[in-house]
Amino acid sequence: MILSKQEKEELVVKLLDEGITFKEIAKRVHLSLSDISRIKRKLTGEEIEKSRPPLSMPSQTFQLFKDGKSLIDVAIILDLPKDEVIQNYSDYLTLKNMGKVASILQEYKNNLSTFLSLFNYLKKNNILWMDAKRAIDNNIR
Repeated sequence: MILSKQEKEELVVKLLDEGITFKEIAKRVHLSLSDISRIKRKLTGEEIEKSRPPLSMPSQTFQLFKDGKSLIDVAIILDLPKDEVIQNYSDYLTLKNMGKVASILQEYKNNLSTFLSLFNYLKKNNILWMDAKRAIDNNIR
């Protein structure tokens, strides 16, 4: 009787569960030891972990931002300097089609706390951005 690849894998899994040695399984199923090892790694999930390379540092930051972590959380978790975290956040915002926010972040990165204080003041006092812009434009003229 000829077994399909799927049937052979199922038989290998069954025999592994029974505690049969690789050598004995190889004889019974007519597979190489490396094929049996591959099936076992696939079964335990080890193959998936090995085949997926670790995320790059920017990708790790993107994942943390996506998970809702703050800039400071990301800096602490990944032990990164402020400028690198801000650059990665800017890139993250750009990727999320928030390029304007990213450019503001880059422009004010050295005075970010002042910028955020202004933003919070406007928000707390229900001042719309357009109203603030009009007031500034009128005072400049």
